[in-house]
Amino acid sequence: MRVLKKTSFGLMAIILVVLAVGTILQKIDSSAVAAYTSPWFVALWTVMAVSAVAYMLRSRLNRRLPAFAVHASFAVILAGALTSWLTSEHGTLRLKDGAEASAFTLDDGSVAKMPFSLKLQRFEIEYYAGTEAPMDFVSHLSADGVNGTASMNNVFSHRGYRFYQSGYDSEGGSVFTVAHDPMGIGVTYAGYALLLASICWFMMSGKSRFRSLLRKLSAKPLAVVGALMVAMSAQASDLPALPQQQAEEMGNLYVLYGDRICPLQTMAKEFTEKLCGNATFDGLSAEQVLSGWLYYPTDWSKVPMIKIKSAEVRRLLGIDGKYASVRDFFSDVNEYKLEKPLRGIDRFADPQGLREAAEKFDIINRLTTGKSLKIFPLKDAEGKIGWFSQGDDNIPVETDTQEWMFVKMSLSYANELVQTGRWTDLSDFYTKVRKYQRKNGGATLPSDTRFKAEKTYNTVSNARPLAITLMCVGLVAFFSFCLLSARGGRPRRWAVLTLRAIAVAAWLYISVIIVLLWFVSGHIPMSNGYETMLFLAWCAVPIAMLAERRMPLALPMGVLLCGMTTMVAMMGFSNPRMSQLMPVLQSPLLSAHVAVIMVAYALLAFMAMNGIAAFVMRMRNRAATDEITVLKEHSELLLYPAVMLLTIGIFLGAVWANVSWGRYWGWDPKEVWALITMIVYAFAFHRESFPWLWRPMAFHAYMVLAFFSVLFTYFGVNFFLSGMHSYA
Repeated sequence: MRVLKKTSFGLMAIILVVLAVGTILQKIDSSAVAAYTSPWFVALWTVMAVSAVAYMLRSRLNRRLPAFAVHASFAVILAGALTSWLTSEHGTLRLKDGAEASAFTLDDGSVAKMPFSLKLQRFEIEYYAGTEAPMDFVSHLSADGVNGTASMNNVFSHRGYRFYQSGYDSEGGSVFTVAHDPMGIGVTYAGYALLLASICWFMMSGKSRFRSLLRKLSAKPLAVVGALMVAMSAQASDLPALPQQQAEEMGNLYVLYGDRICPLQTMAKEFTEKLCGNATFDGLSAEQVLSGWLYYPTDWSKVPMIKIKSAEVRRLLGIDGKYASVRDFFSDVNEYKLEKPLRGIDRFADPQGLREAAEKFDIINRLTTGKSLKIFPLKDAEGKIGWFSQGDDNIPVETDTQEWMFVKMSLSYANELVQTGRWTDLSDFYTKVRKYQRKNGGATLPSDTRFKAEKTYNTVSNARPLAITLMCVGLVAFFSFCLLSARGGRPRRWAVLTLRAIAVAAWLYISVIIVLLWFVSGHIPMSNGYETMLFLAWCAVPIAMLAERRMPLALPMGVLLCGMTTMVAMMGFSNPRMSQLMPVLQSPLLSAHVAVIMVAYALLAFMAMNGIAAFVMRMRNRAATDEITVLKEHSELLLYPAVMLLTIGIFLGAVWANVSWGRYWGWDPKEVWALITMIVYAFAFHRESFPWLWRPMAFHAYMVLAFFSVLFTYFGVNFFLSGMHSYA
């Protein structure tokens, strides 16, 4: 049995190394992903699975049926994957309107025939109203007289072949991912169903380690220190800009921005955040900053407000600090300093920093030349409404002369009013433009309620002061409790109540932001890094409140985690976030997949902080073994739902991928690292195989180190690697 144990866990360790190294090699050479489906790697998985099943039987795990069922479900899933690898076919099919085909191109370049012909009757792109942002790609198909449609997250199936709408080509033809996997998918889905059932069985079983820990642990008091208040003040600016009233009126206009119609205030806010990293600058609101660049470009071109993160780009521009002016982008002979480096960007030391600097310069250039302010709704010959700017050359030819003059000359008139200080007339001008927008915008305009909600969201969404406060309070409370617990002390009741009030107030504030974002965007806000981190911050407080009775450190850890995740979300504010949802993300499985994994990450974070607390207590009092043991039991208790939720989340993502892309596993770096994280934490369940996990400090150390896999899965993959999850 010892040989089986070493073989099973040894091969799993080798697989983990191969998985991790493979994601890094993919960054260097995209063809490295082929290693994951190579015969030697499949053989490695197969031998590991067979050895693990033999070890399960020899160790008599079948006497503990719930645990045996969980392990057996993974064996079924791997059997399904092996069946798919042996029998399935995957490839691509391109069809033009009216064309038909009876074969498709496999991934290896060869051609596979189908026992029928597939005909594309018609392909169409559905757009969000008033924009050129695709909402869906729809293909109307027929095969053997059977009609159907294929669109994003809607599969057309016929005689065991599944056709997934993956896009379209430049000639208007439709591009499909084709999957023929008559056996593997059924086996794999059976494994998923068995896994879900066995997890529920295990968690409810009265003889499981989880239930015994739940019965054993009891509530204990919690320590905390009072809140740290942060006061902020703004000073008046000498920079030229519109008065506050007129700036707000300008922000109340509609504009086509980020492929949707929104308040111009949103564009101003994200314009300012993009340039300097904050929603205000030098005491001016975002609308005033935008108006300054729009009406006083010469004055603002001298202002160092463009944040340059790259040291290489700063040296190229010849600036000492982190902020550059527009003039810094030009040499003494008026040459654009980034032009030559951009042409040879592959040889530049920091290409990403160069792209970011060029992007910031470009958005200023587009604003000052009148190309980005798409505030004029016009109809074409077909009655379709489009939004145009003064600088657009593609204004519909059907536009009458008077309206054409209004579009082309109105901002010049506004500039004249600004230069002469006729603020009342400027207010009247903005009122007339808004009336024109409401008259001609039609169905492309958001409702008044949604428009007002977005303006409210823009006002309250800066949670950076809240994040700083929560981090300070949570950090002081966390370490104070550790020190008190090591000395056998207890916190005062008023301090605990104060911390609870702070946590609830923070949760309510974040709830308002999430609800507004949900209402304005029209979809559950879990489609990018900012939204998922905000959701994780939202989860931290209720989890802490629920765990507080049994886990003494839960509340200060919840406050600290809420503050840290909110700050991480705010750090992403320098780039626009709210946009129309990508067609592939329009699936209810997305919300379930993200929500379940985010809750799992929150629990894993609590376990890591528990480990840190144990080390603090050990340093202060080496005799605090009982307290450290209790912390270990708390972490053990959280480990079960955390890993179970992470596992469910991964396989929900696999089902979503199968519906959207035609395969439930694509070896994307985010998928691979989520799998690595799940396996790393699953090792901690096997105490009989690894007796050292019984020791409290060893267990805490493992939980702290294991959390680095979570951090790399969420942040490392996004910043250092690439893949299909780049939107996350």
